[in-house]
Amino acid sequence: MDEGLVQTGKRRGLPRLRAPWSPRCERHCLRCGVAFRTTEARVARGNGRFCSRACQDLARRQREARTCERCGAAFEVKASLPEGKGRFCSRACLAATWPAPRQLTCQTCGADFEAKAATPATKRFCSKVCHDRFQRRFATLEEAFWARASVANDPDRCWGIAGDMGSGGYTVFRWAGRYRYGHRVSYRLHHGPLPAGHLIRHTCAGRYAPGDLTYRKCCNPAHLVSGTYADNSHDTVTDGRSAKGEGHGRAKATEALVREWRRRYAAGEASTYRLAREVGVSKTTVLNVVTGRTWKHVV
Repeated sequence: MDEGLVQTGKRRGLPRLRAPWSPRCERHCLRCGVAFRTTEARVARGNGRFCSRACQDLARRQREARTCERCGAAFEVKASLPEGKGRFCSRACLAATWPAPRQLTCQTCGADFEAKAATPATKRFCSKVCHDRFQRRFATLEEAFWARASVANDPDRCWGIAGDMGSGGYTVFRWAGRYRYGHRVSYRLHHGPLPAGHLIRHTCAGRYAPGDLTYRKCCNPAHLVSGTYADNSHDTVTDGRSAKGEGHGRAKATEALVREWRRRYAAGEASTYRLAREVGVSKTTVLNVVTGRTWKHVV
């Protein structure tokens, strides 16, 4: 039970809780000035400012005179408005203080239009009609792909494609109301549908340094082949892109320590339990290392 609650009884098998008693304090009504008593808990929550509901309602309807910050005209607002509100006499004066609109050109119809200063600079269309027309400017998916693809002169080089950055670093573009992966569209156009249970493998992944995901933007059909998840994992190991040894984020040992463990264990100088206690790892971890189940790349 929370320390701030007091059990008062039971109802339907559940305890009935109420807030503990709070000491009272004396306050003065903000409207009529009459002294009254209330709990300190209500004062801490920001309440207890008026002696009655009538004074509270009258205070809410009470108005005060202010001067417009733009035109200087006098006007009245509710006295209960928070600080920073009620600075202008009308919406027109408020709008006059906004930054000037930005002048943009529609990418579809070429017409000039105005946008709010807070509008992102990436806004390209004057209306939703022009936006939808731009999305449907290509009749087929093949036309949309070739309009965005950057074909290199050298057929062995990677191709780029214009679009947005999708999940995993792959490039996507929108066509017919859906986002399409560039490398998947390229494979479908050049090699046909992808077999069930297969994925697309990039044969150009080995050209980049480990950790560099630039190859995922490539849509050259000569670099795209289908394969199973096991084939993809084998490519990761073959290209040296898999995390192993000291490069693994959860590695507990180093190559020098692995060689030392294996030497001492083979010579009978220490048991797996003793080696594990020296470093602060489990006995199973050391056993897998000295028997060659892990760290196989270290000779």
